[in-house]
Amino acid sequence: MVAAGRVSRVLEQVTGQADDLIGRLSEAGVPSGELDAPRAALARRSGSAGAQARAVGDVLVRLVVLARDAGVEVPARTFQAAVRHLADRLGVAHPGQSIEVRVPPVTAVQIGSTAGPTHTRGTPPNVVETDPETWFRLATGTLDWDAAASEGRVRFSGAHAAEVGGLLPLEPR
Repeated sequence: MVAAGRVSRVLEQVTGQADDLIGRLSEAGVPSGELDAPRAALARRSGSAGAQARAVGDVLVRLVVLARDAGVEVPARTFQAAVRHLADRLGVAHPGQSIEVRVPPVTAVQIGSTAGPTHTRGTPPNVVETDPETWFRLATGTLDWDAAASEGRVRFSGAHAAEVGGLLPLEPR
C-alpha cells in the first residue's frame, strides 16, 4: 500500500509539471494543435497507477523536447523528472543487475545485459555515468553515444557497459 501511495503522489507531481509546461508552451505561442495530444494523454486515467505514471512520464519527456525546441525554459524539477523517467524506462525495458547507469545527482538504475554478470552489493562491474543533460539527449536521440563518449560526456567501465549505447535512444525524435 505504501508503494501505491508513493506512485500516486509521483503521478500527481509529474502531471502537475506536465500541465505547467503545457501552460508555458501555450504562453510562448506554440500552436494549440501541437499541445492537443499531450493534453488528451494527461486527461486519460486508465490502468494501474504505475501504467498511468509511465504514460504521464512519456508525455512529460515529449513536452520537455517540445519546450527546448521552442526555446521555452523548463524548470529544473521538471527536467529532473523527465531524466528520471527516461532512466526508469531503460530499467523496465532491460531488467537485470549487470550494468548500473548513473545520472548523478538525479538517478541511477540497474539494467540487464545479454551476457553480463549479475551483482547484488557494492559497485557493479559494469558502470555507465553521465550528467543529466547528456543522459536526456542520449535517451531522446539528440546526441549520439559515440560522440558523447569521444567528448568524455559519458564514461563507462566494464566489459558490458558500452552495450548501453546500443539500447539508446529510448525516445526517438
